[in-house]
Amino acid sequence: MVKAPLLWSALTSAALAVAAAGCGNPAGDASPSPPPFDVLERTIPELQAAMENGRVTSRQIVAQYLARIAAYDDRGPALNAMISLNGRALEEADALDRERAASGPRGPLHGIPVVVKDNFDVAGLPTTAGAIALAGWYPPDDAFQVARLKAAGAVIIGKANMHELAYGMTTVSSAGGQTRNPYDPTRNPGGSSGGTGAAVAANYAAAGMGTDTCGSIRMPSFHHALAGLRGTQGLSSRDGIVPLALTQDMGGPLAKTVTDVALVLDATVGFDPADEVTARSRGQLPDSYAAYLTEGALAGARIGVVTWLVGDAPEDEPGAAVIRAALETLETAGAAVVDVEGNDLLTVRIGVQSGRGGAAPQADVVMCQRLVQDSVLGIGLGVARIGIAVPGHGRILEPRLGIDAKRRGKSPQTGAIEPLAGQRDGRFVGGRRMGEGL
Repeated sequence: MVKAPLLWSALTSAALAVAAAGCGNPAGDASPSPPPFDVLERTIPELQAAMENGRVTSRQIVAQYLARIAAYDDRGPALNAMISLNGRALEEADALDRERAASGPRGPLHGIPVVVKDNFDVAGLPTTAGAIALAGWYPPDDAFQVARLKAAGAVIIGKANMHELAYGMTTVSSAGGQTRNPYDPTRNPGGSSGGTGAAVAANYAAAGMGTDTCGSIRMPSFHHALAGLRGTQGLSSRDGIVPLALTQDMGGPLAKTVTDVALVLDATVGFDPADEVTARSRGQLPDSYAAYLTEGALAGARIGVVTWLVGDAPEDEPGAAVIRAALETLETAGAAVVDVEGNDLLTVRIGVQSGRGGAAPQADVVMCQRLVQDSVLGIGLGVARIGIAVPGHGRILEPRLGIDAKRRGKSPQTGAIEPLAGQRDGRFVGGRRMGEGL
């Protein structure tokens, strides 16, 4: 599927008009007007606070994001992160603004724009999974997690490109083409949820949904300096998600901060009779994951670190320095950092894969060993995210350390996307497709 030119043009033109109209002072009003509200790098709590105090509406927020899509996705750097847009996004935002005025917000996601990877079903939009063969397929309803987002008041602004059928790490597809990394369009955006990662990093939406089978949320997260979470199987439903490998597939959020991820997670977890594995979550879910993001939350936590994957060659030192700093931050916050040996990691993987402590299928173990050796591994360590670059495979982005620390590397004046400090030259990261050469 390709973007429908007339719809794309009409939506983005309307967005530009609304965004411009929403930033001025009413005619004849002599009172000083506040600075225009800008969605650039705003977190979900910041957007929600601005709507609560009347500084901006959901419609104006959606319009600004659509304007950024118009400016950066097809034109300018041509990031090509989006594969389709929701033609009713402004209308849905209007309805949520009226609801807020009448009865208040539903919760922290009320009026918040979100993008979803194009293997999630969204009623009214095609689900291609990046494959041109599925360009005309429209699902009968929303995926479970999409329905939960809508129920929480989120606006699905559109669907993001992905590596075709989620089977790769560079986010290129017959339906959507090649997505580019907003920090450097010549570099790999990661995959397979690279469209979602690029869209959130380029401020096309406040947060996004991706899927992860063997790294497809985690890799785009560290390629774009985002927080991302691949949850435990059973935490959230896979209903309405085009599968790659049901034994490992999981949907989950990517966002600018850990708090944003937790707020989206709160809205999307839970039991779904259409996905029997979610029965495991019954009685196991907290009222809110976001409530646990407090000072001192890491005191006494044990964090496993796969230090043997960190290279010791001179070209690996920039990445190794970032990792050491992150570990120091964790220890300062009260966590105990525990070294995980190679054999320990393989034993854990075999036990988890079998589900019974037995041996995993040999092909699966070989594939994941190959992926670790030949691509990029992202490790989530509580409030610190670490990108580990395998020697010769490019450069990593500076991670965010600490809860809700802001990303760096964008111009606050124009939103132009610039490289982060400390990056090194090299070839594309993660060029190998899943299973290639096995």
